Amino acid sequence: MVAYFATSRFQDTVKLPSEKFVKQDGGPIEMTNDRKQFLLSSAEELYADIRDKNFNAVGPALSRKAKQISAQYEERHSQSVSEMKNFVKNVLPTIKAAKESLGLHTSIAELIKERTDSESFLEALQTEQEMMNAIDTDRAHPHIEQLIAKKADLTRGRTTYSALRRQLKLTVDDVNEQAPTDISYTFSGYAPLSVRLAQLLARPGWRSVSEALALLPGPTLMEEQPAPAAARNRRDTGPLGLSADDARLTLVVFLGGATFAEVAALRFLSSQEDAPTEYVIATTKMINGNSLISSLSEELVPVGGA
Repeated sequence: MVAYFATSRFQDTVKLPSEKFVKQDGGPIEMTNDRKQFLLSSAEELYADIRDKNFNAVGPALSRKAKQISAQYEERHSQSVSEMKNFVKNVLPTIKAAKESLGLHTSIAELIKERTDSESFLEALQTEQEMMNAIDTDRAHPHIEQLIAKKADLTRGRTTYSALRRQLKLTVDDVNEQAPTDISYTFSGYAPLSVRLAQLLARPGWRSVSEALALLPGPTLMEEQPAPAAARNRRDTGPLGLSADDARLTLVVFLGGATFAEVAALRFLSSQEDAPTEYVIATTKMINGNSLISSLSEELVPVGGA
């Protein structure tokens, strides 16, 4: 659900249709095939700012950046000669780089908007949200019931999810996608269960939701590793601005794969001023809805000459 590519911490690449991109002089980008490869790096200021945003919040963020660049460029009219020299030497190259970055990400956002404005996407989004909120679920099921052939008893599953949704606040009404205050912004109102559990572990602790944890399959173990004595004796601060005694680091491991939205949600928690811990993510691979469904399907191989 997050619009942008919540990639690795440092950099990643994405291939997009070349005809959608132009140079700063208005000419088309030179291409050797019908797709252009772009490097996406967290070192780029604009990309770092928008990569974890909900798709509805990307457009306004790009608009604000465009106004900021324009205002910075207009400042040259009120500068002295010496200030103008400094502007041309030091500031202007930065502005040009920012405009190039803005043009790239605006084009990417337009490609994403074509998808998110489509009827098929909006229908799928509505169906997902109705299912997550347990609203009129019988209406949302017909298009997947044909895939259920074993007639498994789903009653307990529904009951369990309803209890988890209520106790862990997995769905949030009137979520603020532009200026989020909760991880549910990543799915436009649904908080990923995995990240909600990580959030509650840090504060106030899993004992506060023991009844909900009992509904989840498998055992629940809680173990906290204290900082080494050498670290406790240091007076400097940790990565969160906390003292060495208080600094905490939480490793979140996803076996089977993690979604980009879950990564974005954990980044959101770490970015909060009162964050009690910093999160490090480890996963066997990155997945999305399509790759998950594909992993559950089997390729049908013809037998004999049939």
